[in-house]
Amino acid sequence: MSRCAVELVENKLRNCPEYEGKVNLYLLNNDQSRLPFDDNSLDYILSNQVVYFLADEEKIIMLLNEFKRILKPNGRLIISMMSRLNNYCIEGIEVEPNIFKCEDKINRVSKYCYIIQDQGHARDLFSMFNIQEIGWFDNHYCGHSGHHYVLLLSNIK
Repeated sequence: MSRCAVELVENKLRNCPEYEGKVNLYLLNNDQSRLPFDDNSLDYILSNQVVYFLADEEKIIMLLNEFKRILKPNGRLIISMMSRLNNYCIEGIEVEPNIFKCEDKINRVSKYCYIIQDQGHARDLFSMFNIQEIGWFDNHYCGHSGHHYVLLLSNIK
């Protein structure tokens, strides 16, 4: 999360007093490899439309291992990942296996994304967890059509 994104969320939270004292935001440096949580400290992690922007399987696996470390035994992770049916892939260029470069037409910048080919690929990538369910959703906004896998995972210790 960038400093700008943190400030945006902080400003929005000021208008939501019901969340006061219930939300913690963390800004990590690019060189930080550990999340700022103790081992076995979280019951749930929700990662929606974020992880694939790491655009590097090794970095994604490192983050998944961190999620595993901080989740309690049987803790749950819900995570979404872009599929090969997403416009980023259809309109983009595959620069490495499972990594696509696509032009963001609104912000006029290139974005790189890691994509999941199919459910078998998802099972391999998330094999350190107990996969309880793999689903998917489609969306259309900001000029992009998206197809994403959603995985419900539980932590195996």
